[in-house]
Amino acid sequence: MKRLTRDIFIEQTCRLLNERGRTDFALSDVLDSCGAQKGSLYHFFPEGKNELVVAAVEQMSDCALAHVQACLESEDSVADAVYRQVSDLAKLVETQDRPIAIPFSAIAAITGDDNEEVTLACQRALQRLESAFLKGLKNDGLKASQAKGVAAFIIATIEGAFLLSRTRRTGKPLRLAAPNLRVFVASQVESGNRE
Repeated sequence: MKRLTRDIFIEQTCRLLNERGRTDFALSDVLDSCGAQKGSLYHFFPEGKNELVVAAVEQMSDCALAHVQACLESEDSVADAVYRQVSDLAKLVETQDRPIAIPFSAIAAITGDDNEEVTLACQRALQRLESAFLKGLKNDGLKASQAKGVAAFIIATIEGAFLLSRTRRTGKPLRLAAPNLRVFVASQVESGNRE
C-alpha cells in the first residue's frame, strides 16, 4: 500500500472532477479512490471538501498555465500559441484513456454561490491564464489596453469552446475555434502594430 500524501488526495480529486464534470461528489468517493480513512484526509485538509476542491483547482490551474506558457514559448506568435493551445485541448477531450478535463468557468458555475472559496480559485485560475496571454500580446507589440481585451476574448472563447466540447464529448467545437481564434488574434496584433 502506498503512503498517503496530500498530493494523492489532490490527484484523485482532480480525477473525480474531470471524470464526473461536477463538484458534488462525496468525500467517500475520494477516500475510496485513495484507499484512505476519513482521518487521513482531514489531516491534510482540516477544512474538508472545500479546501480539497480548491487545492485540486489550483493544481489544474498550474497544469493549464504550464501548458499555455509552453505554447507561448515554442510558437512564433501569440496567435500560433493560441491555435496550439486550443488544438491540444481538442485532442485531450478526444483521448479515450484519459479523463475529460473540465473548464474552470464550469466548475465555478456548478458550485455557484454555495462555495465562495472554489469560485475564487476558479477566478484566480482564469486570471492567471489571461495574464499569460496578456503578457504575450504585449510582447507581440499590442498596447496594454488592446491586449487586455484580446486576452479576455481568448479566454472566453477557449472556455466556451471547451465547455461545448465537454458537453458534446467531441473536440469539434475546439477544432473549429482554433483557426478562427488564430486569425482574430493575428489581425488584432497586426492592426494594433499599425497604429
